[in-house]
Amino acid sequence: MAGLLASVDELQTLMHTEFSGEAREQAQLVLSIVSSWARVVSGQPWPDAPTGVPDDVRAVVLAASRRELRNPDRVITRQMGPFNVTYSAPPDGFFYPAELAILKRFKRSGGLRTVATTRSDTPCMGTAFLQYGSGDVLFPAFSAFEPGYDEAIHVC
Repeated sequence: MAGLLASVDELQTLMHTEFSGEAREQAQLVLSIVSSWARVVSGQPWPDAPTGVPDDVRAVVLAASRRELRNPDRVITRQMGPFNVTYSAPPDGFFYPAELAILKRFKRSGGLRTVATTRSDTPCMGTAFLQYGSGDVLFPAFSAFEPGYDEAIHVC
């Protein structure tokens, strides 16, 4: 199993609480699950975790873990009167869109590239030059396909 992307001690500090016994095991499990999701979304293995994990990734993992531990049922409203409760829609995995954007920055591209290639029977298509005076000064005079282009000087 790969290491956690954030530590239980960091989560305790963030939540201003101290985990012991079953609560510590639950915190470790939640961190493990959230770390796995973060690895999937980012496409990065971070094998030496928690060392080498960028701070913003660690912050995303801690924030998502805190949300899951504080409100695992995702209740957003309660009412005592005729017993009403409302649940929020679960985010993708554990992450909100801004958190997903942070994690996706680390994803590598697919490796597909487009290489532009052309074949031309005319090796140099562009500006043709005329020699100006007796020196080595060249003056741009013609564009491709203009009269005089073929007789002018081509610099490729």
